[in-house]
Amino acid sequence: MRSIATLAIATLVMGVSARGAVTFDRIAREGDTPPGRSGVGFVRLFGIPSINDGGVVVFRGNSQASGGSNSAAGLYVQRPGEALDVLVDTTQTSGVPTFAVPGQPAGTNFGSFKDPIVTNSGDVLFFAGWAGPGGGGEGFYATTTTGGAMVKIVDTTDAVPGFPASLFKGFSFSGIDRLMISANDAGEVVFFGRFDRTGFPFESGGLYGTSVAGGTPVRLVDNTGTMLPVDQAVPFQEVKDEAAINGAGFVVFEGGIASTPSASRFRGIFAVPVAGTSLPKTVAIKGGAAPGTVLTFADLWARADVNDAGTVVFRHKFGSSPTALNGLYAGTVTGGPLSRVVDTTFAVPGKTGVLFADIQSASINASGEMGFLALDADPIANNGGMHATSVANGPPTLLINTFDDPPPGRVAPAVLQSFQPLFDGPPINDDGNIALAGAGADGSATLFGLYFYSGCDGSFSRIADDLTASADLSGTFGTSGDRRFAIHTGVNTRRGHLRSLNNGNDVAFFVSFSNFAGGIYVAHVAAGGGGTATITCPADAVLECPEQTTVASNGTATAADGCTGASIPVTSSDVSAAGCGVTETITRTWSADDGSGGSITCDQTISVNDTIAPTITCPADVTMACDSPVDPGTTGSATAGDACDAAAMVAHADVVTAGSCADAYVITRTWTATDACGNAASCDQTITVIDIVAPTVSCPVDVTVACDSPADPGTTGSATADDVCDAAPAVSHADATTPGACDDEFVITRTWTATDACGNAASCNQAITVTDDDGPVLTVDTSPVTIVDVNCSGDEPVSLPPATAVDDCDDDVTITSDAPAALDAGETTTVTITASDDCGNDTSDSLDVAVKYGAKLRVRVHEMRFSIGHHPVVTLVPIVGAEVVVFNRHAHEFCGHHLGWWHGWHWWRHLFDDCEESPVVNQGVTGANGIVEMDVPPGHYLVVARLDLDDNGEFDHFIGHPARNVTCGETEDVRLRLLVTPRGKKLAAKCWHFTGSDLLVAEPDMMIWDEPEQEYPFGFEAVGDWGVNVSVAPPEGFVADHENLGTEVDDEVAAVQFTVTEVGSDLVPTQTAMAITHNGRRYDIRSKVGIRLTPDYALSRGFDVNQLRRQGLIHEKSERDKPSDGKEARTRVRQR
Repeated sequence: MRSIATLAIATLVMGVSARGAVTFDRIAREGDTPPGRSGVGFVRLFGIPSINDGGVVVFRGNSQASGGSNSAAGLYVQRPGEALDVLVDTTQTSGVPTFAVPGQPAGTNFGSFKDPIVTNSGDVLFFAGWAGPGGGGEGFYATTTTGGAMVKIVDTTDAVPGFPASLFKGFSFSGIDRLMISANDAGEVVFFGRFDRTGFPFESGGLYGTSVAGGTPVRLVDNTGTMLPVDQAVPFQEVKDEAAINGAGFVVFEGGIASTPSASRFRGIFAVPVAGTSLPKTVAIKGGAAPGTVLTFADLWARADVNDAGTVVFRHKFGSSPTALNGLYAGTVTGGPLSRVVDTTFAVPGKTGVLFADIQSASINASGEMGFLALDADPIANNGGMHATSVANGPPTLLINTFDDPPPGRVAPAVLQSFQPLFDGPPINDDGNIALAGAGADGSATLFGLYFYSGCDGSFSRIADDLTASADLSGTFGTSGDRRFAIHTGVNTRRGHLRSLNNGNDVAFFVSFSNFAGGIYVAHVAAGGGGTATITCPADAVLECPEQTTVASNGTATAADGCTGASIPVTSSDVSAAGCGVTETITRTWSADDGSGGSITCDQTISVNDTIAPTITCPADVTMACDSPVDPGTTGSATAGDACDAAAMVAHADVVTAGSCADAYVITRTWTATDACGNAASCDQTITVIDIVAPTVSCPVDVTVACDSPADPGTTGSATADDVCDAAPAVSHADATTPGACDDEFVITRTWTATDACGNAASCNQAITVTDDDGPVLTVDTSPVTIVDVNCSGDEPVSLPPATAVDDCDDDVTITSDAPAALDAGETTTVTITASDDCGNDTSDSLDVAVKYGAKLRVRVHEMRFSIGHHPVVTLVPIVGAEVVVFNRHAHEFCGHHLGWWHGWHWWRHLFDDCEESPVVNQGVTGANGIVEMDVPPGHYLVVARLDLDDNGEFDHFIGHPARNVTCGETEDVRLRLLVTPRGKKLAAKCWHFTGSDLLVAEPDMMIWDEPEQEYPFGFEAVGDWGVNVSVAPPEGFVADHENLGTEVDDEVAAVQFTVTEVGSDLVPTQTAMAITHNGRRYDIRSKVGIRLTPDYALSRGFDVNQLRRQGLIHEKSERDKPSDGKEARTRVRQR
């Protein structure tokens, strides 16, 4: 497109009529019959028509019969090449409306309309008032240029978004014929609605988004003080009723924000998405920096417009003074930087030294171009002109001045004095062409005209005026009445699709003649292409490789100037998108200079294809042994050729057909040659495979196995076989058996045979020798067997546990034993049991058989713990772990002359230490109760316990007692006691046993003097027949605290206890005297008491320790504790 700002004023063609380049269509004229009616005609009350890029015209018109009856209003459409059609009207038939009001009860009728909107998509939107059974109201509605279904967009019965308790009050203002709805070609709609809120004295209003399909509107912005711009801190208190919408769905409007309704407002221009996806954003606002000046924006804004690129143009005045700075400014819907388009500091084109004085609003096209009316500071009152400019380019271009220049087609003194869009810019299309209507004077006559500015060549021409109306429009202007040409003003052209000029340079207009007659017309202006150079590419080409892709082979683009049609040089550049192989898709971009510093381009697509398959030749058919390779390296490969692909891919796929056996078959090898584009050709090769060679077989080694071992191949091994073709030839075996030396020994001859899948076979033999070298498994309980000699005969018959034997090879095993017929009592005999199999293999096991004597000794070993006092409390405490030995009654005869019959602890110890040959009858260890039981033959015995009281591995006390008249089948109780004095001294006891009352008397058998004072206790135990009186005197020669102590033994245990303080000076063994009375019978008993002194105590008494040691009266610790360990003593006890 040629830029408006680059056209010099000198290019304007003034006074030259362009009537020859204009044709006219009469759409409707006063008196014409409206479609759908008869007997009536249009009257002069026409609205101003709108036209879209498809040339479709819509307009509002009234009709009535002669005399004014049967009047109706309607909206009409003229589609190119078709008859005039009605979209909607107010007519009724028998009270039934011809057109029902969407969303209202039946019988509701349309009553009035405003000028309709038509979009390039064919949508028609209009305002209408209605009345019906439910009352009256108004609303916005949509249909299509083809008369499609009518849709309600919104009406006064709908709730207000954001205020569901309020209904819309209206969509127009009384006395103002302004349409408050706008739409884009995508069917998006913005409208202004008024409403009342309960409790608020002022009417509210806002902008709402929806679509031509109807549905619930979206709240975009209102003046209720509840919505804030996204980039401001106070809410909207004011929203103007005019809004513009672009193809991207952005709505531009004028509004004011303030903290409260009565606070000072900051007015500005704002943008918001029609879908309501975000809050409004500021384009420009009071207080913001104004571009091109040091001033900041004030409050005086006027009609903003927006194009599809999002560029916003608006008028602003910096004060109310007539001379205040004002101008046109541009911003963006995203709140981008502002720029100055033109203001009153600019010079007026063609007038030296004259500045603009007042600049009015403008509409903007897709390229940012616009036309505007401006007054200037020329001394002539109200002098001014119509100008064109651009957001992106320099100073304005003059279309025509008032009062200065004659209009096109006229000569001086004819001048234009005013323009029909007085405060709004003229309509402008995307080529930068402008239409405007004006009025003036030609001498004394009035002048009316409709004019066209070409953005291409800068020419300003006449479409029609009062001189040409008769010839072109069949009407004449007189000297009075409503005479004018009327088109929609520029701002409304964009904002509401109220378009008087489309992109095809068609101008839809209303004309009113002198006789008050008028009509609707369309002027078709043959204007240039708006400066847009054109370029035409050669046809796209589809080639088969290897055809040429050169320009010479595929054509050259042509380009022409948009205004002159002259040829423009072209250049080309290629971008190739590789395809398969050598194929490609070439995008050849042709370019030419557009005359405005840019370029125009078009693309030619050249496709290079490869659709021809390669040629292929197969290798010859062959026959192969099954062990030979059958890969192409052996059997041959196919060869291929291709016109485009020098290396076509050759591959093969095999199909195997089974033969008479697994390793004999036929391969059909299909060779396929495929080029880089997938074109393929195939051929077949036949490969016959045969198998006539037997396998090789290897036997496992000969083996010897036990008769109880398995002789299957899993144990003795399996043959292995190899075959040149069969990876797993079948291996089988057959056995032949030869007997051996006994039943469980023999030889197996195992013949192994390998057979391949085609029946070829080979064999070998393996020898397996089976032997029996293992004895049977004998099962017998070898736990020791104990037999009691219950009748004390001295020997007992043998009774052995049952024995069983199992042999892995022999089912009939022989079991024998070496046990004698009878065993000696008191002896343990080892008996051997033997199992033998048929091959002479033996297995033996043994067990001990012990014969116990027929009598028992129950030995009780306890401490007698004495409390303090002459009649102390005695506690019996078991001695655990005491070693108890039963000696033959004649044991002392084996000890030599030094051992007498006195049974003291020294005497008992010597039985262990000095009587090496003394016969031991039995021995044991006391349990937790201090008791041990041992079997013995009938007779007389000596029972001795030795104690390790310090738990240091050394025996320090020996206690003994004879056991007489032990009889067969009876258990004799023997009590052995260790006396523990209140001071904790432990004394081996000498015990007397009286069977008449089963009374046990325990007293110390040796006094060890180690301190001047100590206790001398006597303990008495009675079992069964109680009622015993005991009287006891202390040992002779001792100084005691009592001469005699007595007690009644009428419980299990009783005791007396002397305190002795002097051992005496003669140091000879002494004795005690006891008198025991039971059942009236008295027993007088005297017992000998041994005396010894510790070395320390002897020294304290002034004795000669060495002399006393020689006399055996010194108690040495080593002597008492000898031997040093229990093991030595135990080994001296000979056992039978």
